[in-house]
Amino acid sequence: MASSPRPLAFSSPGFAYLAFTGFFVFGEFLYRAAINDLPADWQIWLLDTAAALATAVAFYVPYTIFLHGHFDSVRAHRQTIFKVRPVVVCVCHAATLLLVFSLLAIGGRAVGSPLNDPLGFRQAIQGGGAAYFLVAFLFFLKLQGLIYFSRWRSNSLTLLDHAAAATTIGFCLISGFASLFAYFFLAGMLFLNQRYSVRVVRLNLVVGFLALIVFVPLYTVVREQLRFGTQALSPDIWMTFYDRVSIDPLAVIYDRFDYFDSQTTGSIGARAYHDTGYITDTLFQPLPRSIYPEKPLTFSSTLTSKVLPEVYAMGVTVNFGFINEFILYFGDIGPFVAGAFFGMLLCISHYYFVRGGNDGNTCLIYILGFYPYVSGFPVGFLNDMPLPTLIISMAFLLSLGWGKWGVEVPADAVIRN
Repeated sequence: MASSPRPLAFSSPGFAYLAFTGFFVFGEFLYRAAINDLPADWQIWLLDTAAALATAVAFYVPYTIFLHGHFDSVRAHRQTIFKVRPVVVCVCHAATLLLVFSLLAIGGRAVGSPLNDPLGFRQAIQGGGAAYFLVAFLFFLKLQGLIYFSRWRSNSLTLLDHAAAATTIGFCLISGFASLFAYFFLAGMLFLNQRYSVRVVRLNLVVGFLALIVFVPLYTVVREQLRFGTQALSPDIWMTFYDRVSIDPLAVIYDRFDYFDSQTTGSIGARAYHDTGYITDTLFQPLPRSIYPEKPLTFSSTLTSKVLPEVYAMGVTVNFGFINEFILYFGDIGPFVAGAFFGMLLCISHYYFVRGGNDGNTCLIYILGFYPYVSGFPVGFLNDMPLPTLIISMAFLLSLGWGKWGVEVPADAVIRN
């Protein structure tokens, strides 16, 4: 009997938005409402979000109904297994190693050892031309995860696969971007869920996710202490953190992941500095700043410099979300434009999501190309990192052979359930 991937499966383009926004944005909204601590003008944020979501749903839901009604192929994982070509594996391992050494050299030249100054190291490798190396590393980090989990599925992992995974994850943990290691596992789980319908959302994953987001605030404290403190980590840090978590873990999490406050602040700030001319800044972003020193700022940097200049002066930018990016460009109609853009993006991505359930090559195109872009909603879609990431990812996908990354072979091997 014909079947197709579920519209709200873990690997679907809409799941990431629902899960992320549900916990980090609406979760904090409800938490802050319960303790009577909502920010001023939160109603404006709520109306903006409702308008954008309603518009996006108007595009996305009818398309998914149409697409699934015309999907008449049996899931291929019942008959075949996808194997990545050896040449792609070799290129991935070599490129990852080269990029790790390049980023270590760039960051080391700026601040020395990343262990002594992880925050400074992070800022060095994400700024200027180094950001392109970081984006390339992220692409191959995800490809490493896909290869690893694909070979795990077919019981064909090698010592080299383990070594490559350890090197990649190890660099993430010392780079100041410790949370990046999660992309290795996320890409692998997306592949298993999309290609083989493996159920990913389980109790152990939820517990692991909660443990990770509780750990990140502690890691942030340690990272900043190493840069701005005495280089000695006092036992008081651990006790203070433990006391805060034991009293109110949600307060600890939402103090660190302040997407709700950022979006609320952005709703007001984007209107105050609305200028359609900002949209043309996107055209100059591909140029390295070393070639064009006057290159305009990205959306996040622009709005941070306007509404939170003290934060921008520290070398930090705030993620205001894609809705506020369109408000900055289009004013009060921005939420509707944002919703239309997001809805069409979901439709395009959903097409590759459905096809990827039957074809491993399409699955890789979706996970490495379209999924990172559609999941860039916490930042911005036109003039921020998701767009360069999409362009660079597509360039790698084309250079390594669009749709020819692997082969489907008969499922005659022992496959894990």
